[in-house]
Amino acid sequence: MRTALRRLLCTAVVVVMATPAIARAAPNRFGLENPSAIRHAESAAKAAERDDYESAIRELKTAYSIEPTPNLLYAWAQSERLGGHCNRAIKLYEDFLQTSPPEQLANQARVNLLDCRAETGQTVPAAPGPDDARSP
Repeated sequence: MRTALRRLLCTAVVVVMATPAIARAAPNRFGLENPSAIRHAESAAKAAERDDYESAIRELKTAYSIEPTPNLLYAWAQSERLGGHCNRAIKLYEDFLQTSPPEQLANQARVNLLDCRAETGQTVPAAPGPDDARSP
């Protein structure tokens, strides 16, 4: 009886100790760690699936304030753009690109950024040429 009780207790301790590691090993689709940020991000994803971008934006802002990650920044920019707010999406795409994302995602962000700039009439400042370096 004592042996069975010890085995049960040891099993329970191992399970309790392993639970945080298991939770960390099973990432959510956003790569987040904070449970509150995960809940807000999941809510945002559900809202976006319903084309409710205003709700998605609110949830992503909250999630990002809890756990600022490039994934949330990109999702937030996308929701702003799809919600008709290219003027707000521009800064978010620029900030996202500063995080050195994977090239495929960076390229998509650049395309969306250019589309938003065109939609809002914003232009990209030209790079300074050799004549611009002259002293007065």
